[in-house]
Order: sequence, then C-alpha cells, then structure tokens
Amino acid sequence: MLSRFAFGCLLVLIGLPPRPAAAACPAGFLEHWDEVACCGLPDADFITVQLPLPVGPGTFDRVLLADFDPELLLPVSNGGDRELLWTNGFADAGDLALTPADEAGNYNSCRVRMETAFAANGDLVAAAPRAGVVVRHEGIGQGFYSAYAYVREEGRILKVRLYLEKYVGGAFAPLDLGPPPSAPFGFAANQNFRVGIEVSEPDVDGNSTLTGYLERLSVVGGVLQSEPLVVMTGIDDDFHLGQIGLYVEAGSIRTQVAFDECIAVAPAPPTPARGSSWGALKTIYR
Repeated sequence: MLSRFAFGCLLVLIGLPPRPAAAACPAGFLEHWDEVACCGLPDADFITVQLPLPVGPGTFDRVLLADFDPELLLPVSNGGDRELLWTNGFADAGDLALTPADEAGNYNSCRVRMETAFAANGDLVAAAPRAGVVVRHEGIGQGFYSAYAYVREEGRILKVRLYLEKYVGGAFAPLDLGPPPSAPFGFAANQNFRVGIEVSEPDVDGNSTLTGYLERLSVVGGVLQSEPLVVMTGIDDDFHLGQIGLYVEAGSIRTQVAFDECIAVAPAPPTPARGSSWGALKTIYR
C-alpha cells in the first residue's frame, strides 16, 4: 500500500492537495443498521442524501414489521425487528442512507463489506426500482461505489440484473476495469434478495478490487435459504475515502423498498488488495 507521505508528495508534485489522513481502520466490526446501531452510533444517527434527480426525494424510516406489509420481508430474516422502509414521494426519486459525514475518515482506504436484504412492491413496471449498497461515498455532490439490483420489465416479464459501478458527475458509470451488467434473473413483488459489495484496500498504484454479489432468499421448512445468482469483480482507483450505506431509486410514487439485515463488516486485520494484474482482468472482460 502506498504510504500517505509518498502519496501526499505525489499529489503536491502534480498540483493537487493531498487526501486527508485516514483514521485507523476498525479492528473489525459487525453492525446491523436496521436494528440497534448504525456502525456504532445510535440508531437515529444516519443521514439521507438526495441524488440529483428531476423531482425530489423519497423517505427512509425505521419501522417495525407490524407497521407495513408483513410479506415485504421474510419473517425468518427480520424476526419482528426494525427495518428500513423507503417510500418515494414523487414520480422520480433517489436517495442514499449513509453514516454521518464525520465518520467517513474511519473507512478511509479500508477494506469494507456492506450488504443488505431487500424487497420491493408497488407499481414495479413503472417504477423500475434500483436497490443496493454504497461504499466510499466522498460527500454530498461527490462520488461513490455501488453494487445495486436494477429491476425492470424485459419482454413483459420483471427481471433483475446486478450492476457494479461508480457514481461520478451525477450519474452511474462503469469502473475503470469492470464487468457489464449481469444476466437477468426472475423477479416478483415482495420476493427477497440479498445484494452486497466488498472493496479492498488500495494497492501500491491506488487501485481497489471491488466485488459485487446478488442472492435470492427464500424460506424452506422454516429455514432461510440463500441461492447465489451472480458474483462480479472489477478494479477502480477513483475513491479512497468513504461513508458507507444504502442506495435506492424508483420512478413511481406507488413504490416501497424495504431493507433488512443491513450489515457492515471491516475484516480484521485489514488485508492487502487481492493480487490481480490489469492484464489478467482484461482477459476476463474481453
């Protein structure tokens, strides 16, 4: 990993300010956003950021299972605890739910994994909802990495695809070296999925390896089952600082997306980026 001193000197040489010094990576944590804490903070302490869409934001609320459709998330998954329920209040809305900005330094250049279970209902054909997870959000108006599920009608059938991308300049874009959207999988209202992302520490060249994954969840004999659908990997060097959180977007006022088992993990001790050469990964995406 490039030292902060060397990295700062390099930025001075090219006329850019050095990145702020990072706080030490967590020794390891496992936090459930939707239940007791938000990465060690009281459960009210998360912030909502509106994406620059034409109309306006939706709303994130912590709710109990009894407060909304009990079929929206698996009873085995939520166990009667709190969920994060997002409702879009306008015809087109997109939002992030994130750790507070002053927490961003805690995850500067750290290896982090963020995942959530989610389900959606409402006018899904008109809404074409997206739901996913965010790492290394650099602040309001800045970029981040995301793995998200994109639901839309294909051939008059609802399908879901996984995307592993970065958000820059007010829109999603491919990673420097990254996969195309996944193959489509069947999707139905209230069906449960798990989506996650892991980002490595930057290597000596500042590149991080990103891995996104999507799983279908179901209950068989009263036991929660997971069916892996796809795993995708890419490389990028744009973002090192990072709030972590959730991303959601939908194009219809009659849409709800529920999140549960929102888990953030920083493996301990932090490990170097996995060994992958640009040449080797290019052969994967040809």
